[in-house]
Parts: sequence; structure tokens; C-alpha cells
Amino acid sequence: MREAPDQSEPWLFPDERPRSRRDTVPLTRDEAHEAINDLFRRAMKHGNAKQWMAGLLAFIAGMRRYSIFTAKLIYVQRPGAVAVGTPLYWARRGRSVRPGAMPIVILVPRGPFTLVYEYEDTEGQ
Repeated sequence: MREAPDQSEPWLFPDERPRSRRDTVPLTRDEAHEAINDLFRRAMKHGNAKQWMAGLLAFIAGMRRYSIFTAKLIYVQRPGAVAVGTPLYWARRGRSVRPGAMPIVILVPRGPFTLVYEYEDTEGQ
């Protein structure tokens, strides 16, 4: 189920905006696929599509810990990311997530999603 964001947030499906915060609309699999495809279409409109795709493929090759789909989600949200991980991942490496850091949302098996942070959003050794 998805809830309506407050008015300052952009709505992913503007034509299906619930009337109040208490209204929820189930998100179908087709809607989720279309929303993700729309993210890629919007991203490719900015600049040269061939360069964007070459950058995406190089990024995917560098993200070996994640699936191709997850790497694409990370790239759309943070194209310059070098390394990403959960707060626990960074804690095990002696780093902590900076307060106010912007998370990257990825989908996980047997769960809806998790938040990961890129190296630049962490501090420590």
C-alpha cells in the first residue's frame, strides 16, 4: 500500500493521487514496473542517451555485489556512487552514516525495500 505524500513531495503517479493521507491505493506489479521504466525514460532525456547508457553499463559492471536491476536503481538515484551499503555494512567497516545523509532506495528479496548509503555519505576510518 502507498500513502499520499505531503504536498511538498512530488507524486510518482499524479493521475492517481489519493484524496487524503488516510486513503491508500494498492500498487500493482504493472504500476511498479511502469514507474521504474518512467524513471529511466526521464533520466535518458537529460543529455546524450548513448553516453547515459555507456555510463550505466560501466556502473553496473562496477557494482558486483548487486543485481543488474538493483544497480540500475542505484544509478538512477545516484549516478556518481562508488560504493553503497546499509548502515550495518558501513559500521562493520568502521564507518558511520552522516546525519541527514540522503538514502538510496533499493528493492530487496522477500521484502519491500531497504535504504543504502554511498561512501560519500559516511564518515570514519
